[in-house]
Amino acid sequence: MLTPLNNPTTAAERAYNSAQILARNCIERTIGMLKRRFPALKYDLRLKLSNTLRVIVATVVLHNIAVTLNEDEPSDDDKQLQQYVAEKRLQLLCDTDAVQAPAADIDAHTAAAAGNQQAATAVRKALIDMHFA
Repeated sequence: MLTPLNNPTTAAERAYNSAQILARNCIERTIGMLKRRFPALKYDLRLKLSNTLRVIVATVVLHNIAVTLNEDEPSDDDKQLQQYVAEKRLQLLCDTDAVQAPAADIDAHTAAAAGNQQAATAVRKALIDMHFA
């Protein structure tokens, strides 16, 4: 995921930020629409990553079918569903003990994240130089 620059200084960096913000707005509206149509996406999927990806693709396909059939988009004001999910989460928290990751795992994850951030920054810079300069 490419993020906008905090302090764009060149015309290319400003053009990149503008394009990124426009794309992000469109994507966020689309994700919001999918979450309203499929509340499981909004409230938590507790699946393996490979299964999560399949569920997301399936919801997008089903959403596209609903749009093709001119189905109404569900409203976001579903208090009953929100209450049900909140109760189930509370029940789950009460029924299970919290599991802490060992400190070594947390340190390794932090180091990996820092390396990933440096790589992502380099990719973003290359993209700006190639497409926005």
